[in-house]
Amino acid sequence: MLLKSFIMSLFCYGVYISGKENMIFSRLAKFSKDNMGIMHKPLFGCIYCMASIWGTVSYCIIQLALSEAFNPFEWVVCCVICIPLNKFVYNNLESE
Repeated sequence: MLLKSFIMSLFCYGVYISGKENMIFSRLAKFSKDNMGIMHKPLFGCIYCMASIWGTVSYCIIQLALSEAFNPFEWVVCCVICIPLNKFVYNNLESE
């Protein structure tokens, strides 16, 4: 479960970086900031909030890749673990 959460966190960080200026999702990030209000944070604006949406997307991808059934309890636990991992990954990779 911890490995899944770490992979989810790396996925969230990748989406976060991809939404920065001059990156592949920068137009989507700008659109969400201008038009989607509070939904901008879990989509592109807040590395901690991204565990909810992008953590769920990455959890589903991991479950499909492993040919495992969706486990709602594990999903919630992985998303909760993903939040401090997002902070750890962000703090250690953003400083470079």
